[in-house]
Amino acid sequence: FAEYLSLEATRQLVADSIYQQILNKKIKELKDFKAMPFAAVKSKADYDNRELYVYYYAPMVFSAIKKEIGDQAMWLWLKTILTTEADRTNYDFLLNTLSATLQNRDKLEMVKTKYFESASSLDNAIHTIEQK
Repeated sequence: FAEYLSLEATRQLVADSIYQQILNKKIKELKDFKAMPFAAVKSKADYDNRELYVYYYAPMVFSAIKKEIGDQAMWLWLKTILTTEADRTNYDFLLNTLSATLQNRDKLEMVKTKYFESASSLDNAIHTIEQK
């Protein structure tokens, strides 16, 4: 989430145009990347390219989710993640904190299906981000 938060800080504190430039650069860098959706990651080996996964793919997915659930729900989810005690912050943790935040089964299932489980999660994220 650190890279996602950095993007949001750029958008809110610097300029939306710079934020858009960074997103466009990330999209370009991810052109040939075959991302493993969050639900399928079981070990570090599943990332393939950790830098692209953590610093490019994950922030794109989180940016798309924010666009789907709205700013307020996204900030609440981040707060829930940061304030929930957990031994591990794995996929189940991510899903459970999102569920607790949204309290909307349909929206949770949409996010889960589109961004957490789909082999096309990256394409889905890019499509959502590029929509005006």
